[in-house]
Amino acid sequence: MNKKILLIYGHKITKINYQFEEIDKNSKKILDEKNTLEKYFSDSLDNKWQDSLLLKINESIKFINNIADDSINISVELKKDIKASKYNSMFNYEIFNNWLKKEIKYPLEQLKKLLEKNLERIQDEKQSTNEQIAKTKDQKNIWALVSSQKRVEMRIEEIKKHIESIDFYIKKLD
Repeated sequence: MNKKILLIYGHKITKINYQFEEIDKNSKKILDEKNTLEKYFSDSLDNKWQDSLLLKINESIKFINNIADDSINISVELKKDIKASKYNSMFNYEIFNNWLKKEIKYPLEQLKKLLEKNLERIQDEKQSTNEQIAKTKDQKNIWALVSSQKRVEMRIEEIKKHIESIDFYIKKLD
């Protein structure tokens, strides 16, 4: 309760500590959500697309993007607060930037690698479907394969968008 009161009245050190804590919490959330995504991708390898798996994957990545955005905003605000405080002269911004990279940037880079790995797998699936379409003579089977191909292409586009958004946050942290 005291912490909230001090935050409301602008107590600098309390606010600065709170911002550090928030970045640390967000880092843990990103890592937890990355682990959840790994499970979702594992399920997709086993073709377990029931229970709206694609929706869960998209929501998970959206959640990570929101956390990354929040962390970047907090870090910008934190730097401003430190520069405006009496602690500016004793604060080491290089150490802070390295800490921020460890807490936010590196987990995002791991997530990007996970997405790129999954993208490769889906592109292989697309290639395999193309080969099946070329070999198939029965029109009923071709229709099903073409339909499958369109779903795969949509997943590829979604993952590319997610990789771009993660890349955006990684670049913001450089």
